[in-house]
Amino acid sequence: MNASPIAQALLRIGKNLTEASRLFSGHKTGLRSAVEIEATSLAAEILALDPTVGGLDQAQKLIASFRQDAAKIGHACMVAHADPARKAEKDGRDKLLWYDDFTALLLSLAKKVGIKANLNKNWNDRQRGGWLFEAAQQLEVFLSRPMRSPSAEACGKRLETNRKRLVNVHRK
Repeated sequence: MNASPIAQALLRIGKNLTEASRLFSGHKTGLRSAVEIEATSLAAEILALDPTVGGLDQAQKLIASFRQDAAKIGHACMVAHADPARKAEKDGRDKLLWYDDFTALLLSLAKKVGIKANLNKNWNDRQRGGWLFEAAQQLEVFLSRPMRSPSAEACGKRLETNRKRLVNVHRK
């Protein structure tokens, strides 16, 4: 999970909110750095210019409230990122169910233009081939990077798995 985009996003959000909370502590009592004091003061002054805020006192209260909320949410994000007990319903790799739609689109295209959507593997050199595989390879470049198959073999395996799943769904 730590390598997933969700875990990475949670970690990034947690760090950013924690840092924002720390930097906006410039008006709290105790030892504060010049950066914390200046950042908090400037943010409050600019925020006070917004007529919906209601002045400098309200801006300072809003920043204090944000600081507390940011610290809580940042901490929660860091815990969610680090908690190894939080997993999907089943352990193991994602089923890549979204790839069903991609595979279904390719099969639909093949059917509309009258092409046999074959998918094969040469067992001598272990190379994938067929119209379905070639089409997927060409169209995956339009998917966001995390959605792309990491290798040609992975693409072929995804297509095999998802085509079987689609056939089983249509049989039911």
